Amino acid sequence: MFRLLQSMSRGRLHLPCESKCSRTLFCGHTCKDNCVRTCPPCSEPCSNYCDHQVCRRNCGHPCQPCANECTWQCPHQKCTKPCGEICNRPRCDEPCPEQLPCGHSCVGVCGEVCPKKCRVCQEVEFRESEPGAIFVELVDCGHVFEVETLDRWMDEADLEDGNEDVEIKYKRCPTCSAPILYGRRYGNVVKKILADLEAVKRRAFLSDVASRKQIQRIRKEVQEIKGIQKEVIEEIDQSITGGRLTSEELNKCQNQVTFLKFLGSLITKHKITNETCSELYCKINILTSRIMRRRDCFSEQELKEFEGELIRTKLLVCIKGLGPEDSRSVDSLRSALDSGEAIDHQRMKDFMADINRIKQGHRLSKEVEVTNCGSELNDMIVKTRNFTQGPWYKCIKGHVYSAVECVQEGSITCPDCLAATRRTTQAQPEVVPTPMKLSQLMNMTFKHGLVTGAKRKRKKRPGKASKARG
Repeated sequence: MFRLLQSMSRGRLHLPCESKCSRTLFCGHTCKDNCVRTCPPCSEPCSNYCDHQVCRRNCGHPCQPCANECTWQCPHQKCTKPCGEICNRPRCDEPCPEQLPCGHSCVGVCGEVCPKKCRVCQEVEFRESEPGAIFVELVDCGHVFEVETLDRWMDEADLEDGNEDVEIKYKRCPTCSAPILYGRRYGNVVKKILADLEAVKRRAFLSDVASRKQIQRIRKEVQEIKGIQKEVIEEIDQSITGGRLTSEELNKCQNQVTFLKFLGSLITKHKITNETCSELYCKINILTSRIMRRRDCFSEQELKEFEGELIRTKLLVCIKGLGPEDSRSVDSLRSALDSGEAIDHQRMKDFMADINRIKQGHRLSKEVEVTNCGSELNDMIVKTRNFTQGPWYKCIKGHVYSAVECVQEGSITCPDCLAATRRTTQAQPEVVPTPMKLSQLMNMTFKHGLVTGAKRKRKKRPGKASKARG
């Protein structure tokens, strides 16, 4: 059947891609599903962890917050909240009192993981730092930074101004760009980002399931299809009611219904039968079989090709009623429509203008009914929105939304509160900071994986009276 359709469509319809997808999901993992499908929620093991446990769910599934007692404490401060909640203590700025295995004093900050670097044993790495400076190590990658430097980096606002929406993404190590998933000192920064990412997971996870209302609406449309064989109608109705549907499967059914209604209207309005117009009738039946072919979804390429083939079919139907006196013009149009070349919107308009001109020459009361068939069909086609790729944003009112669901006039708008972000829709890759760029940005120096602040006048440490605040 497909070979016959290929012969009739002159190679304009293609089989869906069978390769594996390699797109990067918003979580940073690579999609391993089939290329033709919209990326499903990530199936990789979740990367989130704390001092008590590692999340054992799939990355795309919302995590369960840890309810154990928070471990962030030191001689000066202690958090009394559960591990999964925002901590209720400030950061401690006192030097770490511990000793390293080498016997020298730790260069870290009180209550944090001791950095694996010694000011005495690795003196060369501390040449750029000030005497007495204290450091913090990122557990996820092992890079060490002066505490004041990393404090500014972690606390740096993502807002360009107070009215700008924020892209939801991990904070990353300034040296290697590894995502920062853990850090007692920066626990509140990390937890707020993870909370936003969990909101993203919930939106993507819930969007993957079709609602009963959506299913009922499509079933109603199925009953409105005319001119198509009864067994085809029953087949699509059974696919809708046969079990739990994902949003992707629902969109596939919706597009099948749209295509069948389009072809059915051609058959009924123009009274196309095997007796009156066998070639067109055969083409429509073969196209119907291709539309109903077993698949998980329609790829973007398939949607575009089916749209072109349906428009081409309607144009062929419209020239069917022209008389033999127009044979030269009709043969030229039919030859162009039967060719293997794709029909862009401009050529389609040219074809419609030619057909209308011929009909007006015969003083027919109605012009061709295809004036806006391209845009009309395009508006009815459902293109699956890929929520799993992002980017995702949080508006100033705390709503989480995806860029793919709210594009309006070149800007991205929160669908819940219509707060325009003034961001363009052109995809811009995330800028991974390099040591040189970051040093210029923050006036810092990067040496041997150790980051220190630029030379500046050393401030006196707070006295004992101020140590109570941590």
